[in-house]
Amino acid sequence: MLAFSKPPIPKRGTVRKLRPSIPKEARRAIPYLVVCLVCMERVCVHQSDASGVFSEFLQFSEESDVLLLAPHGGAVEAGTDVQAELVGNNLCSDDVTLWGTRGVFDGNFNETFSQFHTTSETHPLSYFEYYLDEVVSQEYGVAVSFHATGRNGIVVGGNEDSVVLESLCDELGECLGNEIVRVAGEGCMVGGQKPNNFVNYVDSDVSVHLEQNISVLLENVEEISGVVSEWVEMQL
Repeated sequence: MLAFSKPPIPKRGTVRKLRPSIPKEARRAIPYLVVCLVCMERVCVHQSDASGVFSEFLQFSEESDVLLLAPHGGAVEAGTDVQAELVGNNLCSDDVTLWGTRGVFDGNFNETFSQFHTTSETHPLSYFEYYLDEVVSQEYGVAVSFHATGRNGIVVGGNEDSVVLESLCDELGECLGNEIVRVAGEGCMVGGQKPNNFVNYVDSDVSVHLEQNISVLLENVEEISGVVSEWVEMQL
């Protein structure tokens, strides 16, 4: 279990610039990701020592209708936190709540994943109560959780009506090719269908878990983010 300590709560509006924790291969593939990160308003460091850094971040708006989640950012599922930020910027970040984590463990992907890949089973939601309580305290029109995987293609999942999921699947298919995008079937291992999954835990009219092959994500992050942004706007 990760060590946990709460730092003093920064004042609202405090901006702390973060250095993105993205693997070298990802930075070489999409160098603009290094400079497109927005400054997060609040950061809670759960662990910071010689072995690695794991932090939780929040950009919160009490007026937001949209919640964007990146629970495995940094080097854990590379590019997902940046993707959430790109979508937030497209939608106007002042009206979006963005929550997630970033982890990096001695620069080694496998060890980073093993150490910092938090799940609703290995790390109960109470572990993130420092910021997550704030996130779940309000209702949203749309919630999207961004994930990356070594599995092929892109899976559109979550406990949502299949018609809604298929609408996003169709939009992504038009952009990337229908053969690589599909709706999660019942019991899909990466479908984000468990009730205590992050995106299913929040109160939202529409909730989607987006699981993306990491190579497809890194090569098409701007295009995918644009499609998701337009789709979110259509749901509001």
